[in-house]
Amino acid sequence: MSGSLILQTAFVVVAVNLRLASGATVIQVRIASPAFALPSAGAGAMAFNEPVLEAASIECNRIYAGLFNFSYVAVTGDREAIHTNEEFTDQSPDLVAEWYYRLPVSPDIVPVIITPGNVDISMIHQITAQVNVLCIATMSYFKSQYNLQPAAPMIGTAFVPLPPVAEVFANLLVLYNWTTVYVITDLSAANVYQFMLSEIRKVQTRLAIRFIARTIDTRITPSFNILLREFTLLSRVLMFFGRAEQTRRLMIDAFNLNLTRGRHVFICDEPYPWPKNFGVVGWYLENSTDNEIARMAFRTLIFVHPNETVDLSSPRALHLAALFRRRTKDLYNITVTAFDQPTRELFSSYASVFMLAEVMNETLSAYGREKVRDGRWLAQQFWNRTFPAAGGLYDIYVDPTGLRRVTLQVSHFSGNDSHQEAFLVQSNLNITDLRTLRNISSSWPGGRWPPPNEPRCGYLNNLCHGAPGFAQNGGLTGVLTLSAVALVVGAAGFWARWHLHDHHLREPWWVLSVDLLLAPAKDVPTRVLSKMLLHNVLESQSAHHSSHTVSNLRP
Repeated sequence: MSGSLILQTAFVVVAVNLRLASGATVIQVRIASPAFALPSAGAGAMAFNEPVLEAASIECNRIYAGLFNFSYVAVTGDREAIHTNEEFTDQSPDLVAEWYYRLPVSPDIVPVIITPGNVDISMIHQITAQVNVLCIATMSYFKSQYNLQPAAPMIGTAFVPLPPVAEVFANLLVLYNWTTVYVITDLSAANVYQFMLSEIRKVQTRLAIRFIARTIDTRITPSFNILLREFTLLSRVLMFFGRAEQTRRLMIDAFNLNLTRGRHVFICDEPYPWPKNFGVVGWYLENSTDNEIARMAFRTLIFVHPNETVDLSSPRALHLAALFRRRTKDLYNITVTAFDQPTRELFSSYASVFMLAEVMNETLSAYGREKVRDGRWLAQQFWNRTFPAAGGLYDIYVDPTGLRRVTLQVSHFSGNDSHQEAFLVQSNLNITDLRTLRNISSSWPGGRWPPPNEPRCGYLNNLCHGAPGFAQNGGLTGVLTLSAVALVVGAAGFWARWHLHDHHLREPWWVLSVDLLLAPAKDVPTRVLSKMLLHNVLESQSAHHSSHTVSNLRP
């Protein structure tokens, strides 16, 4: 047991003895956890999370014995009738309402919702807000859209929720003045990638940024070449949201198209290293023949990721992970390997129960039983504070809006061995300050960092007369051609003016043009009329020339 838990237990023992002497009854904390049952729902599946709630409740009951009794119920609905995660999401508000209204009415019962996700989070928040019940989402990537006041705010304790990551992307674009961004989203990747662009657009209000959004399904289209060719015509900054192995594929395709010399920048996101869902961002692939190409290509890739603070190899972490896997087998008859297990998310759920117990204990000690039943009050006690070694694992900071935040970094691949190196960091305590750790110009291909949003001569390199691509793109040829045409037209105009002037001096003023003597024929086809006019004009010119010849021969 950690030192923090030992100290916390000592204080609780003193409080319990005082309360037992006063004859107070134990407060029953009833936790409902709505989630789809089967692992097909991903990390939020109840098959993963029920063992977590079970273990956390047992431990908290040991620590807070005599004060609180924590119990939980898995709200999964009819497992035979609900076959998909989408079906459960639609039914989740009704299931939560049904659970709440079946609770016994007692001043000793405090209902709480702790959900790992896969629910209609805003609707559930609306329900809990109306009955003033605390709601904690431990894995949801999104914030609830329900914000009518007064309402108990939802607490989000997901390891890396989307809004903070989106803020880093937005701050990155602002920092380097990248205002035209080409975005590719892989439809075959996890949902967290598919919603990233919409989250960036929500938080990006400081600079007008043009996003050119494209999608790809890498299960069907393994090559990025078509999109990359379009990208070069429209932008110099590309953001890719997809699994790590597809990021590697993208960079190799970019290298083969000569796009990794430093004039273009590629940006991706790594929620955290989890091979099953996200992969691990990196250029090296065992037994691959294109590692050297990938290594060189990755020099123009930067990626956003959390500053890892979870020691998954600690004795406590290893013990809990093994316990969760074993209980999943017991409760659901499902074998979970360490590879499949979403350990970081499960630790978030585990720690959330301890954070709840800590807040409730503080409230009971300072304000009494009535405040413990006030969901709005309890939610506010999470705000803007750090919970040290929550669950005996690690510190967790919750911001003033009730959202957990971790320190996020932007890294690149540096040196001859292309090792990962962070060069920007955004603290969990300051969401607007993307602090520079080091200048990466020396390791950036071409030595110019950051690449400009748009080259001086345009994306096609054809806007400057002195640009190397000016002649290659037809610019020089065009100028020479126009100049030649201008000279010819000028010369022709000069000759025509001289010729007409001389002809006018020799032509009698009373001689009418033959065109004026021709009456337009009616109902004559245009082609016939043109031939008649041409014949008359030729005869007139012939006669006129003959008369001039005769006149000149007279003595």
